[in-house]
Amino acid sequence: MAKQKNKGIRKMQLITTFKMGYRIVGNEVQDANGNSMKLYASDRYPGIQVMINGSAAFIPAHRLAAYQKSQDKMFKKGMLVRHLNDDKNDFRLENIEIGTHADNINDWLRNKATRALAAQTV
Repeated sequence: MAKQKNKGIRKMQLITTFKMGYRIVGNEVQDANGNSMKLYASDRYPGIQVMINGSAAFIPAHRLAAYQKSQDKMFKKGMLVRHLNDDKNDFRLENIEIGTHADNINDWLRNKATRALAAQTV
């Protein structure tokens, strides 16, 4: 139950951040005035710190990008955020899609084959 509650809190924080005007532009996060935000690294993904109701919230940049593109579709059961090139630091809108775990595995396999082919031609 606590995991589900935390998921709901993170969803609310993400939506609030978007409503506050934060957007992905290129490979940076900008506030409502177009100012670039400092990126912080969590254990795995870059993101921003935003104050919501007097508390600091960490918003992963790839999740903000996914919400910016897909809105509530990203919250459907079984959906996750995909980095099409498998680079967790690349949260440009053209590199982010939502999809299933199977879609994500197919991305990884495609990228692995592309990397192997590139290594053979060097």
